[in-house]
Amino acid sequence: MKGIVKPNLYRKLLIQTGIQKVTELFFKFPEREFSLSDIAKETGVAKANLGSIIDSLEQIGFFTVERLSKIWRIRANRSNWYFLRSKIVYSLNFIYQSGLIEFLYEYYKHPKSIVLFGSFIKGEDFSG
Repeated sequence: MKGIVKPNLYRKLLIQTGIQKVTELFFKFPEREFSLSDIAKETGVAKANLGSIIDSLEQIGFFTVERLSKIWRIRANRSNWYFLRSKIVYSLNFIYQSGLIEFLYEYYKHPKSIVLFGSFIKGEDFSG
């Protein structure tokens, strides 16, 4: 196994599009509610581009959007199959990027398997 790669550097190489940045924000904080300004500030995606990103993700059920005149309240739709499946993939990628797999592999002298269970692997975990 190679040495551990710094997760933040590796993540910067992978996160390229506005959609990826927005979805990552909701994977990290699925229980929070955001406005367009909040999302723009947290992700660095221009507010002008967020409207189309939010609309396309809302169409597949990824978000629920409450439009209160000029203010939008956006929440992850945690019961949506697409959101849960994508969050599980994100979580697994996060584990690999963290270096945990390499550490366990070396610490336990090359185990045959590593089993994940609970809310993290089901996509039901949250930051709170």
